[in-house]
Amino acid sequence: MDKAGNKGTGNWTTVASAQLGMPSTMMTSSLFARYISFFKEERIQVSKHFKTKEKTANTLSEESIQKAYRFARIINHHQGFKLIKEADHNHKWNLNLSELARIWTNGCIIRSDYMVDLVEAFKVHPHLFENPVTLEELNTLKPFLKEVLSIAIQNDLPLPLFSEALQFLNQYALEDSSANIIQAQRDYFGAHNYQRKDDPSGKLYHTHWNE
Repeated sequence: MDKAGNKGTGNWTTVASAQLGMPSTMMTSSLFARYISFFKEERIQVSKHFKTKEKTANTLSEESIQKAYRFARIINHHQGFKLIKEADHNHKWNLNLSELARIWTNGCIIRSDYMVDLVEAFKVHPHLFENPVTLEELNTLKPFLKEVLSIAIQNDLPLPLFSEALQFLNQYALEDSSANIIQAQRDYFGAHNYQRKDDPSGKLYHTHWNE
């Protein structure tokens, strides 16, 4: 039965991420994917109104899928360790990420060959996106993920975690984002103020916006 359950780990991880202001989008998206799956009867009814009329002829190689998964897994590990690092800073735990990874290689739900790699990686770089090997690998794998997602979209195949992995990196690696529009909207409807790019002092501004 395609109705996934959960024991609460994803729930409290999502809550902790929100409390600490960490974008753990992969784990949150996976939790919500489980929630959606639970509405089996409703999904059956709704599916009758959204049938894909024609499948595309595109095919995917096993290599493309494996490399797309590898990309998503790296992003997921980045987010997970970033959350732990922020909790460590917030609660003054003085954690050693390399030692945590080593402990998890000895037996846990996230034990993997990649976790073994992270034992050494965290000895040099506390942040995965500071690791040249990680950055090079993401650049190499990204085209495969885009290929998989492109065909999935054309065939109405939901791949929320693959999609979230790409969207997260595209946002995270963007020097100038559209968040300035968010700040303008917040100032317009709630007078929350904003900072300006041409003022490095950090001074807050408010505008009386025209309707």
